[in-house]
Amino acid sequence: MRQNVNIDFLRSRFEALNNYYGVEKGINPNTSILRIEEELVNGQGVYQFNLRKENLLPWERNLKRNDLFLVTHMGFFLSIHNPAKPGKESLLSYAIRGGGGVEDFFSTTDINALYNGFFEMITGTVQNFSALPMALFKKVPQNQPSILALDDGNGTTTGDETQPAFNFLESMHTPTEQILFAGTQDHRLRVAFPTFPTSDYSANTPSGEQRITKLVFIALGFNVPGGTNPEFQTDLNNMFRVAI
Repeated sequence: MRQNVNIDFLRSRFEALNNYYGVEKGINPNTSILRIEEELVNGQGVYQFNLRKENLLPWERNLKRNDLFLVTHMGFFLSIHNPAKPGKESLLSYAIRGGGGVEDFFSTTDINALYNGFFEMITGTVQNFSALPMALFKKVPQNQPSILALDDGNGTTTGDETQPAFNFLESMHTPTEQILFAGTQDHRLRVAFPTFPTSDYSANTPSGEQRITKLVFIALGFNVPGGTNPEFQTDLNNMFRVAI
């Protein structure tokens, strides 16, 4: 089902922040992103995501301790990382496996268990989601796209040179709840899905190159630099002081 998120919805979320931080304090909220990746491990079905992760890859983005982040969209994606070609991987909104050729991203279909799992999120002392179905993050186009084989000039196509077409925003979930991430708080983001000892989440490697499979959490929204300053825990900041 396609989620329709109109500009009025986004504007109302922005103005809620801007009315206090922008107008009163001169701090402009800006559109931003959080991106944290965790490597998939065969036989492991529980993954934690640390928004304040310190050792980041160049394309990851964490939550700064002094910042406040209001979420408008969030999603989980699969990716295949090639250490020899960092940053080239595509985001996948569903697990792709064909007939054993280069169009196969995963060696088996075991990773489909991800979409029978649940997402739990606690921000500070507030439990936002106790069991949000991971099936919400599986976005398979109604008309299956053709797999696009991309030749990078070496005369062959390999698993990391193919990608499915999908709409990034339509692959995200838009929470009805107002979700705030404050850099001063501990946040627990936990994904759990069925697994068994022989579960295989490894990548297909038709070219013999090393591949690492990952689960990627992405949140889009508005970031307020310095928005967790203790001075903002005042009566005037009724909407956001609880998050700080």
